[in-house]
Amino acid sequence: MNRSHHIFAAGLAVCVLMLLQSRTVEAQSTKAYRSLFGQRERDSKRQPSIDFTMSLIDGYDTGSDELAAGSGDLGARRGGYSNLDAAIRYTRVRRQRRLRLDTSNSLRYQAELRQVLVSNYQASAAFDTPLWRSGHLDLNQSFTYTPYYQLELFPALAVDVSQPPQAPSGDYAISKQSMSTSATAIGLTQSLNRRASLQFGYERRLATIGESVGGLLTQNASIMLTRRGHRYAAWHIGGATNVGQYGQTDRMGRTRTQEVQVGLDYARRRTSIAFSSGSSFISQSGRIYYRMTGNGALKVEMSRKWTANVRYNRSLRFVEALPYPFFSDSISVGVNGQPARRLSVGTSIGYSTGEVGVSREGGTFGTYTGSVQMTVPVTRHYALYSEYLYYHYQFTEQAVAGLLPPRLGRHTTRVGLKLWFPVLN
Repeated sequence: MNRSHHIFAAGLAVCVLMLLQSRTVEAQSTKAYRSLFGQRERDSKRQPSIDFTMSLIDGYDTGSDELAAGSGDLGARRGGYSNLDAAIRYTRVRRQRRLRLDTSNSLRYQAELRQVLVSNYQASAAFDTPLWRSGHLDLNQSFTYTPYYQLELFPALAVDVSQPPQAPSGDYAISKQSMSTSATAIGLTQSLNRRASLQFGYERRLATIGESVGGLLTQNASIMLTRRGHRYAAWHIGGATNVGQYGQTDRMGRTRTQEVQVGLDYARRRTSIAFSSGSSFISQSGRIYYRMTGNGALKVEMSRKWTANVRYNRSLRFVEALPYPFFSDSISVGVNGQPARRLSVGTSIGYSTGEVGVSREGGTFGTYTGSVQMTVPVTRHYALYSEYLYYHYQFTEQAVAGLLPPRLGRHTTRVGLKLWFPVLN
């Protein structure tokens, strides 16, 4: 921990110095600083664009002493390391059609292990287009590979698509078993009239972990009717069916759910709220289980420079590394802002708890995380970066069944340099 504290303190000092230096430069200049790191010009939004980003990061990870007896699989994630991350995005908008291609890769050098690890790489494609006068089609395809397994059980917060692309985080890695994931999503929206629309969706995700754990196939089909009853509000009602299948057999390890939900969406000025509640009927091993479900999202622009996000989810989930589906309550909260002209900060926390197995046959679990990030844009094309993150989870012994460490506590600190290049405007 002493080394991690020194690294974080050094990064904080560098960022503060750059902030003070930037204020001196602004005081001497007659022109205002026009934009922050990664911001494009307004007149280039609808033009084909290629964005390339790169990050050079030094960091330090530490695991808790609780894992000393059985943490062999965590060796690649403990101690000092250096990362070289790269990501590229192509975006093309033509009339009402939009195409977006993303790919990224991450290289990690572990000083203690004296080797370079290809931490992860991913590729994705998204395309949306009108089909006819009142229909719209959305297509998404993605593939991800990591040489380690990550356990992240917190609902994802909304991401601003205008931000530069970045490589995925590896902060939640807990095992050196490799994992590959492919996902396909199809969405069709049909407008019924000026106030109502009907949405159909289908998602398929296949995840495979190493050779001993096997894989998980999940499929989801949904239908939703949305009607706008007010200028700023709309209500929706829908149903969905989900199937999760562990292993390669057709029947064994399969769990099916039928869900019905009713909700309300509200958006006005700087506030947007969406929530829904309903019931889930879970079919497993010839029995039917009933659970109340729900989800909600809140986004508030507190000012031109500060934004807060909250997301809550209560549902049945499938995790590749566990032999049971589990029912969880989880929440994520994030705040981002710009306290100074050349300083951006962000903080987030997440918490999740629940029962492993539909009938609690796998015990219980609890996990939480928290992070603080600070970015000092030196110019529109590069910025200094510093971050601290804490991650903890704990499962009962019967839940993990020897596949994963039953508990973990990790501190991560990192400092680095981010670069952004708009290859094509």
